[in-house]
Amino acid sequence: MKPIIELPLIGKVPSYSMFAILGMLITSLVALYYVHKKGYDIKKFNINHLISFIGLLIGMKLFGMISVLLDNIWNEHTIHVKQILDSGIVFYGGMIGYYIVFRRLERKKENEFIFDILAFCYPLFGVFGRIGCFLGGCCYGIQSNSILAISYHRVIWNETTTRIPVQLWEAMADIIIFILIKVLYKKELMQGKLIYLYFIIYGVIRFILEFFRGDDIRGVYGFISFSQIISILIVTYGIYQLNKRKGNRNVKLFKKSN
Repeated sequence: MKPIIELPLIGKVPSYSMFAILGMLITSLVALYYVHKKGYDIKKFNINHLISFIGLLIGMKLFGMISVLLDNIWNEHTIHVKQILDSGIVFYGGMIGYYIVFRRLERKKENEFIFDILAFCYPLFGVFGRIGCFLGGCCYGIQSNSILAISYHRVIWNETTTRIPVQLWEAMADIIIFILIKVLYKKELMQGKLIYLYFIIYGVIRFILEFFRGDDIRGVYGFISFSQIISILIVTYGIYQLNKRKGNRNVKLFKKSN
């Protein structure tokens, strides 16, 4: 774990922030490249992307506050506004916030390919995000003496124990999801449906990985965590949308004119 990274000419930078920003930049460039290949209006995409990014930031923080609020209610603790406002951020909130805003901005059926591109950009960002989590010391796994565990230091508690590197597990899962959806996109399979496939695959994986998380601060209510509740909802939404579109034949929704 390395919560602070020193960069030439810049100085000390929080590792999570660095990887999150790096992930956003690379993901944005990848999305821009594929959108351009489809002949979509780049200026319009950049405007929609920036507006949706605001939705991402709001969603991340809003979900963080909701998880703290529910945690206080579940544990029958006094609810303090400052504690809720000081809550962390939640990846799911950012993912959903960005998706909802962009979906509202772009509702033309012939431009559905944008969400297919988004389907492999999400896991690409997830790789950087989870590596940042691992280095930064958040979202860590449960204590374990198994061969799968590694020595892990938590800065906040000044504690070194052997824990499941669940952040790296999720990063590897994101790489696999990225490759899978990118192959489907390249072969023009499941056009207009890839974003829902992503919701299902990631939701199932995230639900399982939550059992290996050791940071109760994320919100755990008895046998289920806040992220597992969201996972169930996002998987349900993905299945509903795929079922709704199962009669649609694979068609090229948009192709760059020569």
